[in-house]
Amino acid sequence: MQAFLGFRSLSMSQIGSYALHLALALSVYSFLAGMLVLLRRGPGSERLGETARRAGIATFATVLLAAIVLVTAAFRDDYSMAYIFHHSNRDLPAPYKFATLWSGQEGANSSRP
Repeated sequence: MQAFLGFRSLSMSQIGSYALHLALALSVYSFLAGMLVLLRRGPGSERLGETARRAGIATFATVLLAAIVLVTAAFRDDYSMAYIFHHSNRDLPAPYKFATLWSGQEGANSSRP
């Protein structure tokens, strides 16, 4: 049915990538619209401010979706994603696979010289 309608199935990595791109666009809009409302008070500014606020909420939702995709890939041992390939392995117990989300962050190391 999807092939008939012209859709193709998206991989998990594509969904995460699209979610992050959408989050970037939403956050830029939210920032610029919010600044415009602060600098120019006038007719329609309340409505524009409300769209900026909602774009901020949508930014949170899309970043959450990307994080869920990443954790799901870790639990499924999907090594097609470079992040999972470098920071996870099949032998990790479930809590450590969940912690894979934070394992690639620089500066989180407590063993400084």
